[in-house]
Amino acid sequence: MVNGKKSSQGLIYRMFRAYVRFVHDTFFYKHVYRIGTENIPSNGTPVLIASNHQNCLCDPLGVLFTFKDRKPSFLVRADVFSIHPVISKILYKMGLLPAYRLSFDGEASLAKNKKIFNVSERELVSGRTLLMYPEGMHQDKHWLGDFSLGYTKMAFEAAELDGFRTEICILPVCNHYSGYYDIQHDVLVRFGTPVSLQPYYELYKTKPRTAQRQVNTLVREQIAGMMLNITDLDNYRAIDFLRNTYGRKHAVEHGARPGYLPDLLVSDRSFFESLDKAKSEGDESVQQIYDDALVLEDGIKKLKIRDDNLDKTPGWGSILFS
Repeated sequence: MVNGKKSSQGLIYRMFRAYVRFVHDTFFYKHVYRIGTENIPSNGTPVLIASNHQNCLCDPLGVLFTFKDRKPSFLVRADVFSIHPVISKILYKMGLLPAYRLSFDGEASLAKNKKIFNVSERELVSGRTLLMYPEGMHQDKHWLGDFSLGYTKMAFEAAELDGFRTEICILPVCNHYSGYYDIQHDVLVRFGTPVSLQPYYELYKTKPRTAQRQVNTLVREQIAGMMLNITDLDNYRAIDFLRNTYGRKHAVEHGARPGYLPDLLVSDRSFFESLDKAKSEGDESVQQIYDDALVLEDGIKKLKIRDDNLDKTPGWGSILFS
């Protein structure tokens, strides 16, 4: 068995990290919620974090600032390293590593992945923490895209390096935001239950793809179960508008605190699930609600009315002097 190597943080890294975390948690976001941290395996345990990808570089930062005793590595899209040489050096120092993709970087660039992946696998099996995004790219909506099996392949190959004697875990993580744009929104990072690869080692030896698919199913189901996953993409805009207007009232009616993002996430999930269930059961009024919502949204945009104003009862002053 490879001895577990605890991830250490140098003094300069800790100082820089503390400064960026202060800016991130205080100025960039209004509230930061980190839930399920008790599920994080102890430092020195090989952990591959698999997360949904909602908001570009903000996603890894939310996870990074959760850890106090380790320096995780992150595989992120390679093009962010081409912005500027100075930025590239900073990203490397923070533990970010480039991952090249066929659809974005071209076939010739994929050869660069081999060295990076080999180093990552050795670091992982030795007890380090690695973060990957199975969707491959960040989404612009509250929904979960298809997963590539690259992250499960890397985890199993890391285990194979020492003859499957080391237990490697995949830790599902969910990122959720009250808003993607501007600052002073709220962010939630929730850690799920670790999925051990050890029970799948024997299956992997004879049927590697089957083992990867089974683990992927468990991981993806956990992430989907923690996040707001609006799967009806054809009606996404209408559902999101309804969620941002009527959604707060729905939360209050169901005993949730709309100003507390973990509560609002649970309420928004039940709100969408109720609509989606009614639609799937043939309730034609749901589609009419969606159509009317789009008309209303277009109307208030033309009038330059913020949609959160629809949730407020106007006072006499606003009525008399509007």
